[in-house]
Amino acid sequence: MDLGEDKIVCEIISRLKEGRPQDGAVKVDGTWGSFAPMLAAHISKALKRPILYVNAHLDEADRTSDDLQVFRGKGVEVFPVWEGIENIADATDEIGAQRLRLALGLAQAEPEELSGLIICAPVQAINQPVPSGQVLMKAGLGLQVKQTIEPELVVGWLTDNGFERVDSVDLPGQFARRGGIIDIFAPVTTDSACRIGAVGGQEAEPVRVEFFADMIDSIRKIDLDTQRSTERIEGVCIVAPAEYGRKGETELFVNLLPAETIIILEEPVDIADVS
Repeated sequence: MDLGEDKIVCEIISRLKEGRPQDGAVKVDGTWGSFAPMLAAHISKALKRPILYVNAHLDEADRTSDDLQVFRGKGVEVFPVWEGIENIADATDEIGAQRLRLALGLAQAEPEELSGLIICAPVQAINQPVPSGQVLMKAGLGLQVKQTIEPELVVGWLTDNGFERVDSVDLPGQFARRGGIIDIFAPVTTDSACRIGAVGGQEAEPVRVEFFADMIDSIRKIDLDTQRSTERIEGVCIVAPAEYGRKGETELFVNLLPAETIIILEEPVDIADVS
């Protein structure tokens, strides 16, 4: 089915291109099954603008993200509902890390990096605050080769920010220390300039920081299967897990989205009922 040849779909694309406020929202009635996600994927390809696709319920958001993966193939991210405890930093919180990765990526992204991005979220998720862009940009412990820093300070920072100390790391949110070696498996890491790269971030990768006295001698990635160090890197920024609920340090997720974002509400009446 080529949606680009459908007259109604072409009209929808035309109205979204013009984007005149006086025309109000574009309403599409009578959709069924997976047509709405298919249409969203087509809009994304045609207009190359970021899209926030909102569902009323958690299970619907999961279904929609699966459909969007099929129709779009790439550039689909899920912004999940957070169920943690306010004002408590927990580096082992996978959902909190996923939300933080996406929020940080949006806060840092250049406009061209957001072209064609589709974010799928239940309305409950976008009603929950995220750390403000300013807080996100500051949150992190930067480590560089040849940097002078006491290993005890690194351990103290990790402990204060909810990391779990273990004998050997195998899950995000853990760290291990053996003499002058500290292994860190952060749920969110960025490059040495504290940039996360692609929106949504990269898969969490553990790193091994080796000290010579109070100087970082080397930083390497770790193979979890063998626990051996592998690729050398020059630096890494360990992002602190978010402490939600701090006054003045949070904002709505939609505030991180660029102005040209298209917001799609599937079943807006249901969304209003559960908001």
